[in-house]
Amino acid sequence: QICGQNLISNGNFETPPFAPPPSPVTNWVISGTGHATSIAEGATTPSHSLALNVGNNSQGTIVSQSFPTTSGQIYVLDFDSGIFGQPTGTLQLNVQVNGSGNLINQTVTPPVANSFSAASIIFQHYHYIFVANSSTTTLQFSDLGLNNGSADTLVDSVVVSPTSPSPSPK
Repeated sequence: QICGQNLISNGNFETPPFAPPPSPVTNWVISGTGHATSIAEGATTPSHSLALNVGNNSQGTIVSQSFPTTSGQIYVLDFDSGIFGQPTGTLQLNVQVNGSGNLINQTVTPPVANSFSAASIIFQHYHYIFVANSSTTTLQFSDLGLNNGSADTLVDSVVVSPTSPSPSPK
């Protein structure tokens, strides 16, 4: 069960500035190819999401955010991801959580709606659990797959929270 507040700032990508790129994504560090922005191409929390590989046929855009953790504490990571537009290849999203070493390194294939309508985008929910091993942990998303000149990989509703232990039976 979740007991703490979200440790991620602007995890819903609703804080301006918004597209067009290159515009900074508030509270997130953009690296790699740099093709990322907050945009209204579909969302699970109000109207904006993070778009990777936006406006380009590229891969290797990285967005990351560091947050304070307590070593030994269990945390949950939740986020949603989908594909806007019409890709001509397979687009994937790599999610990493790093403390003193790698805690999560997973590549997922978000659903494709083959649509340019924000209301039609299909989002998949992803849920991970990790145990922090340092006082600062970094969450990182990066896009994989070319042939995306007409498609963007979207991320929204990013939450990292500490868990509370289950109550003991009496």
